[in-house]
Amino acid sequence: MPEAKILSLIREARRVLKSGGIFYALIGLHDHFHNFDKRVSKVNFLRYPEWQWALIGKNRISYHNRLRECDFLNALSQNGAENLVVNNVIDPPDLDRVRSMRVANRFRRYTSSQLAVTRSEIAAKFTNRPA
Repeated sequence: MPEAKILSLIREARRVLKSGGIFYALIGLHDHFHNFDKRVSKVNFLRYPEWQWALIGKNRISYHNRLRECDFLNALSQNGAENLVVNNVIDPPDLDRVRSMRVANRFRRYTSSQLAVTRSEIAAKFTNRPA
């Protein structure tokens, strides 16, 4: 799902949820090509610059955004959500790979642990409603 659509989805969830309603997301944050070829690591896609990723995995046939868990949490927070539960998966081999690989410029601001999250489960409650 494109990044802009995800942000729209969060805003829409805030709009339609009743007071105290829970937003829930289970997010696969891994390289989806790993599902088809185990030689591709779950963090492989972090090494490609944006222009190259647009050809490989950000197209109409195989769209795959590369938002990280902290991006989702920031978007929720900026829209008035309070995180109730955040569970994630960081496999040690993925963390080691991230630490040793050259990541694309877009990802250099993230910590290795932020980049190595390959699955996230988030439950949040919006604390304020849109006007």
